[in-house]
Order: sequence, then C-alpha cells, then structure tokens
Amino acid sequence: MQTEDQDAAATRVTTMSRGHNRANEYTSLNGQSAYDHDDDGNLLDGGTYTFGCDFANHLAKVTPRRDNAVIRQYGYGALGRRRRT
Repeated sequence: MQTEDQDAAATRVTTMSRGHNRANEYTSLNGQSAYDHDDDGNLLDGGTYTFGCDFANHLAKVTPRRDNAVIRQYGYGALGRRRRT
C-alpha cells in the first residue's frame, strides 16, 4: 500500500510495498502484479511500459501499454554502448 505523510520538517514521505522473487526481481507493487521478467532476468513488463531486448539482453525498445506504439528504440555499437535509433 502506498501512503504519503509529511514528517516534522514537512518532507513528503512515500511508502510502497514491493514483492520480489528468489532472483530479487520485483514481481508486484502495492499488492498488484505489475512486473514480468523473462528467463534471463530482463524486465518485459513494468505495468505502464513494456520492454523488448535484443539477442545480447540489451534494452532494444520501450512501448507504452496503452497504445503499443514504440516510443524508444535502441541499438548498440561495437563497444556495447547504447545509442538511440
């Protein structure tokens, strides 16, 4: 459950509950199943966005769940540095 309070210094404090599996990957947020991983541990579904990976397990694309239009696509150079395509 997410709660918000203010402490004595008027600082916003937010508390969230996250579930995790044996590989220490997040599996739920505030009791809702929100995360999905593949067998290599790559995050595939973060609730709001889905993620695609390439053959080397690099992040390759980001897609919002609401319309499935790819909003970011990435490639990688010879040194493994990510570049936006």
